[in-house]
Amino acid sequence: MSIFSKDFENKYTKKIALNIVNRILNDPSKMKDLMECFLGDDIRITQRAAWPLGMLGEHAPDLISPYNLTLLKIVKDDKSTDTVVRNILRTWKEIDFDEDLEGEIYDACYSLFINQKNAIAIRVFSMYVCANICCKYPELADEIIPEIELNINHDSPAIRSSSKSCLKRLHKAKS
Repeated sequence: MSIFSKDFENKYTKKIALNIVNRILNDPSKMKDLMECFLGDDIRITQRAAWPLGMLGEHAPDLISPYNLTLLKIVKDDKSTDTVVRNILRTWKEIDFDEDLEGEIYDACYSLFINQKNAIAIRVFSMYVCANICCKYPELADEIIPEIELNINHDSPAIRSSSKSCLKRLHKAKS
């Protein structure tokens, strides 16, 4: 049983999620306990563990990196919930991937980004992940730039703003 199990059982708040993040930042060995909850069989616990996981990606992406292959399998699983996928993608926005995973992660994120049925946050985070990888491999930019340009006039301010930001970075990477 994880040390965080009780944190996820009752009423769940941002304060609890931040407390978990701080506990892990103060003792990185506790990351395995969070992942135990996140990878468990109880979908409610998994979804609650996804929030601090997403926050950790922003504060300590190096703690997430050892789990990228496992997280990739979850992202590619059609049965994964939007909450879980969104928070994985949020962590990936900040990660510099191992070369052996970059292609698969790019492909998965590209598919999520171009699928208009996906939630806006999933599409936005996927676009950022793809753009980050394209900055390392500018030849990939030719594939995603036209897709991003299709979203410039999207109804969602998040997609419009993110599209402009990513396009600027991609054009800079190509030059």
